Amino acid sequence: MDSGYRIITAEAHLRETVPMEDGEVRSRRVFALDGLSLVLISLGRGAVMRDHTARAPILIRGVTGRSVVIIGDERIDLAVGGMVQLDAGVRHALEAIGPSQVLLTVLGSSRAQGGAAASDTVAPPVQAR
Repeated sequence: MDSGYRIITAEAHLRETVPMEDGEVRSRRVFALDGLSLVLISLGRGAVMRDHTARAPILIRGVTGRSVVIIGDERIDLAVGGMVQLDAGVRHALEAIGPSQVLLTVLGSSRAQGGAAASDTVAPPVQAR
């Protein structure tokens, strides 16, 4: 019987789900339904997600630590609880300022439009500084 709601997980559990390791970016989709996906991204000290785009609009929310969202020449400090919204196709990068985690919300799947799945927008090539 469907109760009409889901408990995804407590934020403290999210932090333990994808450990942070120096120089590495790791991600795991923690929820997906009807084109909406939540992806936890862990960035170890010195980790960078190089310049990339998402195929759907996204929200990036700081969960732990501090990171920087880079859009063109602009550097946006993303502290815990901070949030940045980007339209589909906007080039951006993500850089860890010490170990940090962000929760990526993909707001629609390009699969519904005949393209790749929303989870395909995650994990471009990673580099350590």
